[in-house]
Amino acid sequence: MKHLLARVLALTGLPLFCQIPKGHIKGTVTDQNGNPVASATVYAATDFEGITLRSVKSNRNGEFDFRGAFNLGTYNIYSLKETDAYPDPTDKFYANPKIEAAKAELTEDHPSVTVAVSMGQKAAVLEGKVVDSASGNPTSARLIFLDEDGNGHAVLPTASIVCCCRRGKTLL
Repeated sequence: MKHLLARVLALTGLPLFCQIPKGHIKGTVTDQNGNPVASATVYAATDFEGITLRSVKSNRNGEFDFRGAFNLGTYNIYSLKETDAYPDPTDKFYANPKIEAAKAELTEDHPSVTVAVSMGQKAAVLEGKVVDSASGNPTSARLIFLDEDGNGHAVLPTASIVCCCRRGKTLL
């Protein structure tokens, strides 16, 4: 009987510990012209320096849905799609200080939020080959790009390179 009473108390008290408020984030990803961006990776993070909590892909209409399970709080929502030259906005080389990340604030009164995320400006694409100047043969190299603020971006090409650079920044 004593064990039965302990089990009943444990099971009835369990929901009190498990009822952590959960939030839901969904929204749409668009380009600079307001057109939906399909297959963009959308991230939710507590801040740009912190750990990325979750990511999802946008559908063909640019819509994304994290499907709930967020703790209440404020999240930065940002996206990237490197295959279409939309770089990672958390990389200081590509970051535009004039543009802030979309925010999702989940509270007890508003546990569900719909967010509009703009991809921002595409990066310029630099294509070429790294070759040995004496032989003309492809060689491996580490290319480092720096902007006027000292923010760098490095690539390790094998024979040919494709590098994205943010427009409006002077490369040194």
